[in-house]
Amino acid sequence: MKHAQRLDQLDGLRAVAALMVLGYHYTTRYDATIVHVRPLPIDLSFAHLGVELFFVISGFVILMTLDRARSPADFVVSRFARLFPTYWFAVLLTGFAMRIAEMPGYERSLLDIAVNLTMVQDWIGVHSIDGAYWSLGVELLFYAWMLLLWRSGALARPVPTVAAICAASLAVHLARDAGLPVPSALRMLVLAEWAPWFAIGMALYAYRERGMSAASTVALLAFATVAVAAAAAPGERVVEAAAAVGAAAV
Repeated sequence: MKHAQRLDQLDGLRAVAALMVLGYHYTTRYDATIVHVRPLPIDLSFAHLGVELFFVISGFVILMTLDRARSPADFVVSRFARLFPTYWFAVLLTGFAMRIAEMPGYERSLLDIAVNLTMVQDWIGVHSIDGAYWSLGVELLFYAWMLLLWRSGALARPVPTVAAICAASLAVHLARDAGLPVPSALRMLVLAEWAPWFAIGMALYAYRERGMSAASTVALLAFATVAVAAAAAPGERVVEAAAAVGAAAV
């Protein structure tokens, strides 16, 4: 197995994703929550997909990081150093700015600020200092899953592992559409809304760096696409999409 070096293309994609997220928040999201003084001449509602692009990049990069990690501690330290210091600075800066400005509806206590430093505030019902940070909690849980799968040896078999990730997400959404009770904790635990995006990046990495066959890659990408569609489409439409993908594969 060859080990990937830093890829300039990934940095370029990160820049695109970051600009999309900024554009979305300063236009569409701002207009929905605060309202611009004048109507905007552009519509960047599609730019929320910058977050999904970040998740695809993370799926690729985390496998690359684990292939190069010497130990679990090495992985944990590298991920901690990448996420938390900048996040802590942003939380403290934003939190105390909000307390000083005393914006109605945006009051945050010192306890809120302290809990936000853990990055898991959304999981325990504490108000986020800035809702834009929600995706970092998703990333953190994904890292924990990847560490567990790596230690178990599952990541050495990317085809069944990536397929299982997509299947778990799809099962949750099909159960929801069938009217079955799906605990919110379970949806969160399996990253039902976001796992297929990570899976896309994982499949692309396995194809590029581990020599996974083109047929397996296409099949996994198709499965991930069906799982992504399940998050927004009724179950019947998802089943139809799955049938179409299966027919195309045959």
